Amino acid sequence: TLRDKLADFLRQLSTGTERAGADPKPECPSPTSATATFMQRYLNGEGLPKQPEIVHSKSCYDLPNRDVAPLSKRILAAYTGPSGGLTRVNRGPHRALTVTDQVDFIDDDSLCGSNENLASRYLDKSGGTPKAKVPTSLSSNTEGPRVADTACVTGEEAETASEDIAGIGNWNQPAEFAYGIATTLYECHPVTKENAGEPIADAFAICVRENSAVLALADGVNWGDKSCLAARCAVHGCMDYLNRALYREGGTIDTTQEVFVCLLRSFQAAHSLILQEQGMLTTLCAAVVVQLSGSDQYVVCTCNVGDSLAYVYSQQHGVREITLGSHDIHSMRDMRDALGALGPVDGQNPELNNLTVSMTVAQPGDIIFLTSDGISDNFDPVVGKFAIAKRGRKDGANNAQQQQPPPPLPEVEAHQRHALTLLRMQDLLQQGLYQGDGACSTAEDLCERMVDFATKLTAAKRRILEDPELYAADAAPGEEARRRRHRAGPRLAMVPGKLDHASLVAYQVGSKPRSSSNAHWRQQRTATSSGTSGTDVYDGREDRANRNIPPTLGESDDYPDNLPYETTI
Repeated sequence: TLRDKLADFLRQLSTGTERAGADPKPECPSPTSATATFMQRYLNGEGLPKQPEIVHSKSCYDLPNRDVAPLSKRILAAYTGPSGGLTRVNRGPHRALTVTDQVDFIDDDSLCGSNENLASRYLDKSGGTPKAKVPTSLSSNTEGPRVADTACVTGEEAETASEDIAGIGNWNQPAEFAYGIATTLYECHPVTKENAGEPIADAFAICVRENSAVLALADGVNWGDKSCLAARCAVHGCMDYLNRALYREGGTIDTTQEVFVCLLRSFQAAHSLILQEQGMLTTLCAAVVVQLSGSDQYVVCTCNVGDSLAYVYSQQHGVREITLGSHDIHSMRDMRDALGALGPVDGQNPELNNLTVSMTVAQPGDIIFLTSDGISDNFDPVVGKFAIAKRGRKDGANNAQQQQPPPPLPEVEAHQRHALTLLRMQDLLQQGLYQGDGACSTAEDLCERMVDFATKLTAAKRRILEDPELYAADAAPGEEARRRRHRAGPRLAMVPGKLDHASLVAYQVGSKPRSSSNAHWRQQRTATSSGTSGTDVYDGREDRANRNIPPTLGESDDYPDNLPYETTI
């Protein structure tokens, strides 16, 4: 058919020609083998493997309260990005947070689950001591969170670490087990050579200690400097609060409930910093990984608002989403709606409809990773063009509509889209993008694979939008971009992928540096950061260029060798 011929033509355009003398990697298996394997087996009724339990709620008091091991304060790795990440936020003195304004933003009946405000549930108004024990039927530990001992950051403590940024002295300490990448999937203007949507409006940070880790990722809503600033402020405020509250001198964290209290308060710190710096809106996802008391297992405590999500990859259990409670997997999601955001959504107030706290148990060697929707949405089977969203028939539909021939691609319901998204991530991490890649073994490897996948998947869309004939010289920049996409709309709809800023940050549970080998690895990574040191952290583009992985087509004259899996429409 004409559709098939056009799809084949666009597919040939997207792959481009191989450079002379290049040694291309072997192509990934065809869609009828590897992709069809996990997809068809699932659609044919094969059940998903049993996963460890994930619990989630709007209130931290509804979650199990588990004892955690004493937190070590020795830092093994710390990293942020892109282009300096949280270190680019104003370093001037910030307003000290009081007990009242720390919890006002989550002082809501729908989030607390009762008519009491969150502050009164665990804080005594006079001194900040526990008002009452908080029992839970899921744990033998009935102690409430000792907020006064753990989560109050005083002005004196801030002065003692005046040289630190967000509680850390050096944010340029990546490692194989603690890594992150932020890049753009948008097209490059053929004349100005600038990517659409600059600057990258995502930010991430990770800080790993001997038996715990803190991860945060924010995705600024829309484009522009204000969105970029909001994402950096969110990560800065969150990481600063958690690093000081969880690891402050003389303070202790004994239970997961205390960790969740700190997480919720860190979101208020993030929101306050956004308002102080006059940023716009952003999503935020944060995770604290701590070791359970008397066990070699770890517990992952997450809090998220918006569509930035958290996952666990296990070689035994595959990929599972920790933050699944923040969105309804049984209804088709509008990917244009972030569902929630920090920043001045309504006056000075954030949008917290999908604010969710979640937890799950992880084993040593598992990889915890947070992603922006620029990564996660590109694993969606409908976005990848190897499935069609199933739509309910309207009442009164005529017989001609009901007797239409079956679609060329399988139709999937909302919950199947979610399951196939996880299976696709799992397939990439277990099998690789190319034959012989094998299973993912480090956090760095995970980040590289997922960014490489999203970059290649969206190559055809960028190729279409980089056609010089689509650029009108007499149009204003903003109007030009809209007109360009409108003219290219029919062709864009036929090729896979979603153009967006794409970011993720990952931590391999229980991993520690391997002395000399890790020092050599870190020296190589530092050398690729444009010769900068200290807080001038690179955003991953230079490093991917050294590995011949183009972050966008606009930054290189070479196009990706092939598109993974979704080359059929």
